[in-house]
Amino acid sequence: MKKSAAVLLIITISFMICSCSITASGQKKVTTPEECIQMFYGEIIAGNYETAYDTYFANVSKSIIDKVDYSNEQKDKYFTESITLTDVLVNSSEKVENIDETVYIVKGKLKYTKNGTENTKDFSDYVIKQKSDGFYRYLYNGIIMKKDFNMASTHESNLVHATNMVLYDSIEGLYVDLSFKNDTGKKYKFGNDSGSIMQITIGDKVFSYQLAEPIDFEGKSEVVLKGYFKDSHGQPEKISVSNIYEIGKDGTIMNSGSGQTYSLKITT
Repeated sequence: MKKSAAVLLIITISFMICSCSITASGQKKVTTPEECIQMFYGEIIAGNYETAYDTYFANVSKSIIDKVDYSNEQKDKYFTESITLTDVLVNSSEKVENIDETVYIVKGKLKYTKNGTENTKDFSDYVIKQKSDGFYRYLYNGIIMKKDFNMASTHESNLVHATNMVLYDSIEGLYVDLSFKNDTGKKYKFGNDSGSIMQITIGDKVFSYQLAEPIDFEGKSEVVLKGYFKDSHGQPEKISVSNIYEIGKDGTIMNSGSGQTYSLKITT
């Protein structure tokens, strides 16, 4: 009997030790930023994209990208015909200063094979200690805040017009999704030989971002322009998009020179 009781006691203690990091809701309570990233990438490497999303994504990150889109993004990024992610080595973490949230930058190396050859690359990811539950969770693109701005559905001179702006404030800068609507029968193009230039004004500073390539904009359609403005923070007072061209029926640009510029003030 004494032996059975001892065995039972050992089993009970072992169960308590193994379950101490599991909450009543079944979520894993990660105790360090390093552990969060290590376990997060472990799920990605195992192909468990949805588990990585459900278990290790910060609440704010789940409002930015959904599970399906994130899973597809990881497949396209780390698991292709030529590239396979194989391991993660976490080296260090450091608290990020001068922000309201408790955020850490975690650095390390990712191991992968490319066309059968082993390679490594450095990574820097952000982890937040959520105020709501005290958990450490992965911050998608380091984004800590998302805000939507609806625009008036009017336009001048029959030009395309913005309908909505989504602002993502990340540790390293602002991401901007600017939705445009072309409710004319004309065709436009953002950029010519190169992509249009987006600019935001915050106080007395102007930040610029050039689209990677020109974007065709058919009549009666919508498009989202995505910009990234490194080292910018706060709410822009103004946003503009330059080098917008009207395209003729023969496919050539009608307005020569630098094209048209669309700009508007941002209000809360």
